[in-house]
Amino acid sequence: DLSNTTASSYMFEFSPIELSEAASVTLIDNYLKTTTDISPTEASQVYFEVGSDSRSSATDRFCVVITKNRQVVIPGVAAKASIRAYPNPVSVNGNISLQFDNIKAGMYKVELMNSGGQTVYSSMMQLNEGNYNRRMNIGRNLPAGIYQMKITGKDSRTVIKIMRR
Repeated sequence: DLSNTTASSYMFEFSPIELSEAASVTLIDNYLKTTTDISPTEASQVYFEVGSDSRSSATDRFCVVITKNRQVVIPGVAAKASIRAYPNPVSVNGNISLQFDNIKAGMYKVELMNSGGQTVYSSMMQLNEGNYNRRMNIGRNLPAGIYQMKITGKDSRTVIKIMRR
């Protein structure tokens, strides 16, 4: 319930309690039509702006969706693929983990773009079909700011906002 805001920058801070069994936690921004993955085990922050458009401060702008670990398997229907990045903000040492769930086998390109659209990190990885957790080091010397991480596969593209303090 977003209320009593003015045109300014804001931050949500999520401190998960008893969410270790959650398969995923997602913040949905109904105004920008975006989703942000939230770590179910570590504190994370999400930054957003409220502007002059009244929809940017609507009480129903945000919602949080928590998915439990129980998977429903329907014969002949594949589970939805997803990719999450955590911790977010990125740790001081530059380590970040990517959680791939129900992905197709293939090559995946990971790119980190700064606010000017420049690629500041790039990596390729070969993954088999299934679930994986890959730890990466995007660099200790990466300046503070908000970045976009693009993960591109043969049939998929995921963009995740990443913050570096």
